[in-house]
Amino acid sequence: MLKKSILNRATIFFVWGMISVGMFTGCSSNSTPDNIIPEDQYIDVLVELQLVRTHHNSMPDSVDADSLAQIIYEKYEIDKEQFLNSHEFYQTQVQRQLMRTEKAIQRLEDENQKIQSKIDSARAEKARMDSLQTDTTAIEIDEEL
Repeated sequence: MLKKSILNRATIFFVWGMISVGMFTGCSSNSTPDNIIPEDQYIDVLVELQLVRTHHNSMPDSVDADSLAQIIYEKYEIDKEQFLNSHEFYQTQVQRQLMRTEKAIQRLEDENQKIQSKIDSARAEKARMDSLQTDTTAIEIDEEL
């Protein structure tokens, strides 16, 4: 009976301890730690770092991705550690992080559409210039005849 009572107390103490730790951890995630970058700036950096990763993955022999990331950190007056700490903190807020990620994805898709539009315009202009060049060559050949 005494063993059972001690075991029950130990179990209750353990469960109470786990609940307390869970509550403490849960409560502490609601408060913002020092040196966390603002949410909008975090999204800006996240987008730019993704662009660097994408560029580096498509052209691995190009400029070093770490040096480009460092330029981004300097642009926003932060360092890698501050970004990583902010990222870790924002990751604890699952629903809000999903919204931040959606914002970043939307900005990347918008940027992709702008770039694609410029590419399409450049191709159309090149085709127009090529057709003018072909027309000019045809006129020159007719004049020679």
